[in-house]
Amino acid sequence: MNETTETTASADLAGQNEHVVMCFAVTNQDVIIPLREIEREVYEDDDLVLIKTEIAGEVEYPSHCETHHKIYFKEMWLNKEGEPDKKNVFMTRQDAVDWVSKSIRTKIARKQRELRELQQKLVAFNT
Repeated sequence: MNETTETTASADLAGQNEHVVMCFAVTNQDVIIPLREIEREVYEDDDLVLIKTEIAGEVEYPSHCETHHKIYFKEMWLNKEGEPDKKNVFMTRQDAVDWVSKSIRTKIARKQRELRELQQKLVAFNT
């Protein structure tokens, strides 16, 4: 495969605006991690872009966020629209908050169902 790549390093991106958060990743524990792009590789022949990220600013659970970032979010491909191709990475904080809210509501509903089932078992044993 003949590929042409162009790499933009973190120093170049930082010169553009180092305080801009590019996206927000959400862990399966419903923690939002703000990320900023620090490097980009453009594969022109394949029309693909690979970005490298870092955690942008302070986070609520630093160890948790650092681990998830290292494993899942340090590198990401961008889709044709220029957005990360992972379903749990969002371009706005509000979209990430909406995702987390829906996830938490789903978990609460599941726990409520489990609680009702346990209560029904308890009633059945005591009658």
